[in-house]
Amino acid sequence: MATKEKAVLHDEEKALLFKESKEPPPSPPRCKGDHLSPRLIFWMLANILATIGIVFTNKLLFSTESLRQGQVSFAAFHFAVTGITLYIISRPIFNVFQAQRAPPIKILPLAAAMCLNVIMPNLSLAHSSVSFYQIARILLTPCVASLNFLISGATIPFNAGLALVPACIGVGVVSYYDSLPVKGTDVQPTSVLGITFALLGVFSSSLYTVFISRYHKTLQMGSMPLLLNQAPLSVLLLAYVIPFTDDVTVWTSVPLPHWLLIGLSGLLACVINLSQFFIVNESGPVSSTVVGHLKSCCIVALGWAMSGRPLADGSVAGIVLALGGIILITANMPGLAPSQPLSPQQSSTPSFSSDHTWLIWGGNGWIANMLYNLMVSRGLNVHTTTARMEDRTAVFEVLDRVKPTHVVNCAGITGRPNVDYCEYNKEETIRANVIGAINLADCCFLREVYLMVFATGCIYIYDEEHVEGGKPYTEEDLPNFGGSFYSYTKSRVEEIMKFYTNTLILRFRMPVSDSPTDPRSFLTKMLSYRTVYSVSNSATLLTSMLPHALLLAEHITTGVYNFTNPGAISHDEMLTMWKRTVDPSHEWENCGDGELKGKGLIVAARSACELDSRKLVERCLESII
Repeated sequence: MATKEKAVLHDEEKALLFKESKEPPPSPPRCKGDHLSPRLIFWMLANILATIGIVFTNKLLFSTESLRQGQVSFAAFHFAVTGITLYIISRPIFNVFQAQRAPPIKILPLAAAMCLNVIMPNLSLAHSSVSFYQIARILLTPCVASLNFLISGATIPFNAGLALVPACIGVGVVSYYDSLPVKGTDVQPTSVLGITFALLGVFSSSLYTVFISRYHKTLQMGSMPLLLNQAPLSVLLLAYVIPFTDDVTVWTSVPLPHWLLIGLSGLLACVINLSQFFIVNESGPVSSTVVGHLKSCCIVALGWAMSGRPLADGSVAGIVLALGGIILITANMPGLAPSQPLSPQQSSTPSFSSDHTWLIWGGNGWIANMLYNLMVSRGLNVHTTTARMEDRTAVFEVLDRVKPTHVVNCAGITGRPNVDYCEYNKEETIRANVIGAINLADCCFLREVYLMVFATGCIYIYDEEHVEGGKPYTEEDLPNFGGSFYSYTKSRVEEIMKFYTNTLILRFRMPVSDSPTDPRSFLTKMLSYRTVYSVSNSATLLTSMLPHALLLAEHITTGVYNFTNPGAISHDEMLTMWKRTVDPSHEWENCGDGELKGKGLIVAARSACELDSRKLVERCLESII
């Protein structure tokens, strides 16, 4: 089965997940965003051209006095177009992203902020020049930084803070000169009303940005699903406002050319939404940020050229200061500075805070040791413990002594050599996988400590709706496999633990390390078997995935995530790659479903499923960007 993997992977991952590969990749992997494919270039150009186009199209529309009286209606139209576009591309036929539902009452404040985020900038564009409109948007960065500091105490690097000074001064200079009339020309200066709307627009957009960040965490939704919930609600909100703010009669006298421009504006909005999604998914923070700067420069330059202002105008100095300042800010923000190509031993994730104290439960375990070594290599303050999770007194003693900010639960019973151990040791399995896991979650909750749980995806099996090679299981699908006692306990405990608001549950599947001799690695286990039931499964390649677990925890992500690399691979494909690239002498035989148990090679049934990792990919990209 061909995989669905699209991201740039380590060599080890490619050897495991790409059955189409004939040879191991010859060059070292590069960090996300370092490679510009033709597809990515296309979407970048589409995004740049659509953004430039919509600014000038809207400016042309708002230059008509009558249409200025329909700002709220125009915003409602754009929200409707956005909602319809997102709904269509979320359908199975396109499957660009997975739709999720959120209670409207919870989304209401965000939808209101979204309305202001669109209406205020549009009013600014209607009463100011294009260049000033775009330059004023640079104030978003210092405004968001200020709000984050006031609300949550979050800070930005010192050098980035210094770069805010020229950016703000530049906007001030542009505001002054752009409001002055130009003698001997018919250039329309930016009015005081335009400057006022611009500042209100910056504040509204900043507030919306802060809201978005918080809603991502509380609702555990990506950008696209969240926007799909917001857009229809925003249309309803504006429908109540329109009778009080707009002159609805203006739409009866709009000429055909203007209707065409309105349609073009909606079409460009669709292109922006689609292209932004593909840019974020196929590039890294550097590429995405460069696209943003390029759009600003193009809009400012074209706006200036069309304004008729002389080059000697003092606004030029302000524009240079503002654009230069925002580029310097970007260069000094974590995760946005350009990076060099990475070697296979390096990670492409950003650095982590040294203010946190990490505690790994199950410190002698296989994955726990890998995680510990990774954290030590990053200079993190990390501790381990082997205290029994079911012992409430012992758990509280460790928490009170270490005082961690982050706890990682790597403990539990999987069994040696495999999960059949749990069939004969049910009481021990219950104590560790059920009582202990819940007790640790509860103790962390009472001590207000963040908890990340390394769980399992072995709670599903292919069925009529989820066939092999078809629709993968999402985080919202109910577990349907209890054929092994291990899976039975894991599915039951997840159903309870997911209600703890301090907890992140990561579903691992077929974990593979970068060592072919590691006895706990799924690949090593497969190599030890001479009879294999070949079925496609998702896999977790630990070398590349563990840094992303830290990234999620660093951003206090909660909820349930399928923690696997995208796509799936069958056992036969995995062994065939091993035979072709490593050991030509390796032999095995495939058997059918149920034959392993019939031959007495296993005791309990085995899970088989593909997990949908789109929610994970989108969340990790948001955390980096």
